[in-house]
Amino acid sequence: MKIDVPPVDAMAPDIDAGSVDVPATILIVDDELQNRRLLEALLKPEGYLTVCAANGEEALALIALRAPDLILLDLMMPGIDGYEVASTLKADPATSHIPIVIVSAYSDRSARLVGLECGAEEFLTKPVDRAELWIRVRNLLRLKSLSDFHKKHSSDLQVELRASELFAQATIDSVTSLICVLDETGKIIAVNQGWREFCGQIPAQPGESTGYLGSNYLGICERVFGPGAVDTMAMATGIRQVMDGAVTEFTLEYPCQSDTEHRWFLARITRFQDPSRNVVIAHENMTERKQALDKLVTSEPG
Repeated sequence: MKIDVPPVDAMAPDIDAGSVDVPATILIVDDELQNRRLLEALLKPEGYLTVCAANGEEALALIALRAPDLILLDLMMPGIDGYEVASTLKADPATSHIPIVIVSAYSDRSARLVGLECGAEEFLTKPVDRAELWIRVRNLLRLKSLSDFHKKHSSDLQVELRASELFAQATIDSVTSLICVLDETGKIIAVNQGWREFCGQIPAQPGESTGYLGSNYLGICERVFGPGAVDTMAMATGIRQVMDGAVTEFTLEYPCQSDTEHRWFLARITRFQDPSRNVVIAHENMTERKQALDKLVTSEPG
């Protein structure tokens, strides 16, 4: 007699570990040959593949070679019993997702509780009822398929996110301006290649960072003394104004002098278009433009 088993969730994705195309593999662990053969006879009409182990040691060895989709596990076996097998599998991240159905002649409450505490998802009492076995197995396989689907989807999203991050980094690295991103505390959380190369040329003061990831850009600006202190304080003020939403953009033209050259930069500070207070700072080297303008002014008559 064919028994129709209702699905767990009619709204679930169309994935079924017990389908004909990809039949589920069920590991039967029992020290009694007759019990193993009986469970195989009950499961095979449903299209499942079955693998058998006569004890806990053999079961763990088979699982290490190829993890099954579900395990039917006897409790009382010589050597490693069912409790230890279940505990071992659930403690290992590589096998903790495999559903376990305890199949035992013990039907008392304490045996069930111990089995469930070891991590088993279901408990069946011998002699096993065919309809109950089919329902429990199919439901657990459906839930496992859903779990595997979501894990794969999550993994795919992480791969896409990483690819997106690499693309974004490559994009800002291709920009000639010196770019850094600050979080709401002023800490540098992202920079482009131009920024990294420029900071590598700046001699650091003892005990101070020159603007690498993790350093506080606001703190660096506010600790500058002597030449340039006015510009860096103006920069810190502008950053805070953009962070607080007082202005949508802040620009500052400032000189950057060294022993070998005199450069000019235009800093442009804008805020992220999201609920955060993160800001982007782009320093454009405008030295050539500034020099050309100065040359034009000095060359004009009168």
